[in-house]
Amino acid sequence: MDAKLTKQHCYRPDIDGLRAVAVLLVMLFHAGLGFAGGFVGVDVFFVISGFLITGIIVRELDAGTFQFTKFWGRRMRRILPAASLVVVAALVAGYLLLIPRDFYALAQSAFAQQGMAANVYFCLATDYFDGRSDEFPLLHMWSLAVEEQFYLIFPFLLVGLHRFGKKVMLAAGGLLMLLSFVYAIVEMRISPTSGFFLLPGRAWEFLLGGLLAVVPVPTATAANPTAKPGLRWELLSLVGLLSIVVCAVGYDMNTEFPGITALPPCLGAAALIYANTGRLTFIGSCLSFRPMVAVGLVSYSLYLWHWPVLAFLRIESHGEMPLATRVGGLALGCLLAVLAWRLVEQPVRVGFSRARFYPTLATAVASVVVIAGTALVILLQHGLPGRLPDAAARLAADQRVDKHYIGQVDAVAQGDLPLLGNSTDESLEPHFVVWGDSHALALAEMFDALAEQHHLSGRMAARAGNPGLLGVSMPLAKRRNQSHRLGDWNHEVLDYIDRHAVKHVVLVSRWTDYIHGNIDGRNRSLITDAAADEVTAESARQVLARSLNETVDQLCRRGARVYIVKQVPSLGFDPEREAGLAKWRGDSLPLGPSLAEHENFRREANRIIDQVVAAHDAAIALDPSSSFFEGQQRVAIADEHGVFFSDATHVSAYGASKFVTAELDRVFVEMASAETRILR
Repeated sequence: MDAKLTKQHCYRPDIDGLRAVAVLLVMLFHAGLGFAGGFVGVDVFFVISGFLITGIIVRELDAGTFQFTKFWGRRMRRILPAASLVVVAALVAGYLLLIPRDFYALAQSAFAQQGMAANVYFCLATDYFDGRSDEFPLLHMWSLAVEEQFYLIFPFLLVGLHRFGKKVMLAAGGLLMLLSFVYAIVEMRISPTSGFFLLPGRAWEFLLGGLLAVVPVPTATAANPTAKPGLRWELLSLVGLLSIVVCAVGYDMNTEFPGITALPPCLGAAALIYANTGRLTFIGSCLSFRPMVAVGLVSYSLYLWHWPVLAFLRIESHGEMPLATRVGGLALGCLLAVLAWRLVEQPVRVGFSRARFYPTLATAVASVVVIAGTALVILLQHGLPGRLPDAAARLAADQRVDKHYIGQVDAVAQGDLPLLGNSTDESLEPHFVVWGDSHALALAEMFDALAEQHHLSGRMAARAGNPGLLGVSMPLAKRRNQSHRLGDWNHEVLDYIDRHAVKHVVLVSRWTDYIHGNIDGRNRSLITDAAADEVTAESARQVLARSLNETVDQLCRRGARVYIVKQVPSLGFDPEREAGLAKWRGDSLPLGPSLAEHENFRREANRIIDQVVAAHDAAIALDPSSSFFEGQQRVAIADEHGVFFSDATHVSAYGASKFVTAELDRVFVEMASAETRILR
């Protein structure tokens, strides 16, 4: 066996200390207690994992003792018992605390986790930096899935390369790392969510640690491992720690991550590991301090337990956790982690360290089958709504309707725009087009009913995150291709209106998103155009004024009457969840904003809309908001028949029929009257 490699991989207390740094950064970030970029702790974990696991495999390959069954048996005993306990605890808590929709989503993630595919599930279901993702109790399982997937493949690669020697291993590993890193950078331009959650864009972080495990130890260090480290190692260690901490402080949820921005913390972790190989620098000695090592030893359990506790507390706190709740949540998570470490993680790892592979595999399969089967029952029963009284279950029911959803930009050119009204004959020319984003989709059922009532035919041209504005882009959008596809989409819609000589166009969008940023504080929806020099809230207001004026101008030139619908009230919480939980527990229903708060929130957008309407005789502004406040100081979110909003910003079909129909009905009266005059 390579003596240098053996020395390189003796127990490293400084690495346990580095684990402590990583998990503390993640925990403080999740609790909102500073370190807005603390998510880089996960990347540090990946580098550490690559270093340690590669070292184990290479040492066993050198000694001729490596066995796949032995390796995977260790991985199962290391990962599965503690993770399974957390999943079971989350499902029990979900049964007691979650409405059917949320319990269903929890069961989906639990089922995916049993198949080592939690990262794939969350890639499809959410965005890690989305405000709503804070309320997925098993969101953190994505990183375990990435690690499990990597170590299903990686041992085969090492076994295949080992016969060619360390130089070939380093060269091949370096090439694969480079390819994965380049892929991650490219993927961040196409689909950042995929780049964040999926293995191809994360593999380079494990490989970076793996390369450290086989790179030769400097000769002087190997010959005299007790020698005092020189200045270069002290500096390398300091720079490594600073790289991690600076990123943890300087990054936030608006940082494009991972990709190129993941390089500094990963290189920082690699620098710390390498600088303290065969010696301990001052930073390495600090990391080896016993309390740091103790935290590092429990880091896996800390990571597993803190997040579900915080997620459930966030749900119970209606999305707004006071400082005391966050601190208490971390304390409870730490307590559960220590108990799980003492009672489950350590006994299994130590007590069954000599267990044979097939009994271990059988136990693992049994655990997976039981948990996956339980999750499947929850899914088949749609979240077990029978747990709630009928009134609570009715209010908690999912209000979203996808009937008029448009998946592809090419739908316009292909003539696939969803029909509105009483006509099923797509050959008939539409009397009107509804053009906008998901807030237009939220009103689709109402438009459909009004069109049928007035014997009119229309089309729904609406896509989520795509405002009906010509000449704009969203360079900060989480899907980078959304920016230019937005322009393609809007020009296709305008061409459709032109080709079919549509005489009435209704513009509906969440206008404030495009000039203020999203409701959860992200700036990804800010718009820009060719005349703007930057992407800020101030420049976005100017862009909205230009683009809305240009859009209305283009429509009016085509002889269309334009109706611009102003924004309905927004909530700061999930209405379905809050209404369902309140009814379930016998509490009063929470209320939304006051009229003054609502008007203040949309003041800039309304000012721009009013200016555009004043400049065009064929344009009119519609404002259904006043009906939400009739006879009350604040917006109600539900009555005994249903919830008025489908989420924090979108009105539900029931809410639209109750509060928006009256304002929009006069538009359809005008459309019907105009069509009657044409026929005469």
